[in-house]
Order: sequence, then structure tokens, then C-alpha cells
Amino acid sequence: MSGYEKAVESNMRNFQNELGMTAEQAYEKYGSWEIVLEKAMSANAGMDACCGLYDDFYHLYSGGGN
Repeated sequence: MSGYEKAVESNMRNFQNELGMTAEQAYEKYGSWEIVLEKAMSANAGMDACCGLYDDFYHLYSGGGN
């Protein structure tokens, strides 16, 4: 199963939506649109990995050095 398929499966299980949490669900969870926007714009390493953004060359552009 690919990372994308795993993400879709998780989204369906948790949010009943293959694309993930809806804006309305986020508002219910966080209670303010300001926090929803902050969360939407923050980094999510787990989702990045599921989408294949980490590869053999990640260390070259991650700022981690080695």
C-alpha cells in the first residue's frame, strides 16, 4: 500500500472524507478560525512523509546537514 493510500485510509477512518478534515470539522475541534488557519499552515512531517516528500536526498535540502 502506498503512502497516499495509507493517508486516504486514515482520512476515511478519522474524518469520513478521503481528503481529510473539513474546515467545519477543524472549527469544531479547535473552536476558532484563527487556530484553524494556524494549524492549516503549520508543518506536518508525518503527512509530508506519507506524500513522499522525504527521499534519499532529504538531508541535502532539509537544513540538517549530514
